[in-house]
Amino acid sequence: MRLLCSLLLLLALTSCAGEEKSPQPYYATPGGAGGTSAGGSGPGGGAGGSSSGGTSSGGSGTGGAPSGALVINEIDPSGDPVDWVEVKNQSGQPLDASGWVIAQKFEEGKAPADDDKLVIPAGTTLQPGERLVLHTRLSDGPGPGDFGIGKDAAERITLLDPNGNVIDDTTTDGSAENPFPKGTSWARLPDGEGSFVRAPSTKGTTNAP
Repeated sequence: MRLLCSLLLLLALTSCAGEEKSPQPYYATPGGAGGTSAGGSGPGGGAGGSSSGGTSSGGSGTGGAPSGALVINEIDPSGDPVDWVEVKNQSGQPLDASGWVIAQKFEEGKAPADDDKLVIPAGTTLQPGERLVLHTRLSDGPGPGDFGIGKDAAERITLLDPNGNVIDDTTTDGSAENPFPKGTSWARLPDGEGSFVRAPSTKGTTNAP
């Protein structure tokens, strides 16, 4: 009996340790006034919501950020240890990001497929200057909100509002000849407003050359 209890305790501790090491699908990081943000319990379909974002789309490495409040700020396709996209609230007001979508391989006039998008969950509010990092690859298998971003290919990543309007859009410059090495991201410089260039990965913090 004592041996059985010991085995059960060991299994429970092993399970907890595994959960702690598993990457979480969403987490918010204060970048200005700070504040709190409600994260989701996992990827997949999301709820609708309202937002004060704009309607301009960004470029694929040229031009600055769109006029909208929420922008794609950094993308890490190197898989170190997971691929992720960081969005940032560039406005001076709290922003309801519920139902906003990060999509891969977006095509105008078509809704993104479930396995090519990640929906920000209901109740997610970003304070001014706050960032939200979204892990796009959580396992080895396909599924809603579980897509990899190719480090050795040009990948289009699009931010859509809850109504399906394109708010921000960029295409990375990865290729077989010039893949993204670990620790390198596709980031806006200056942070939150500049053009996309390759830069050191600064997950959840200010982009830097």
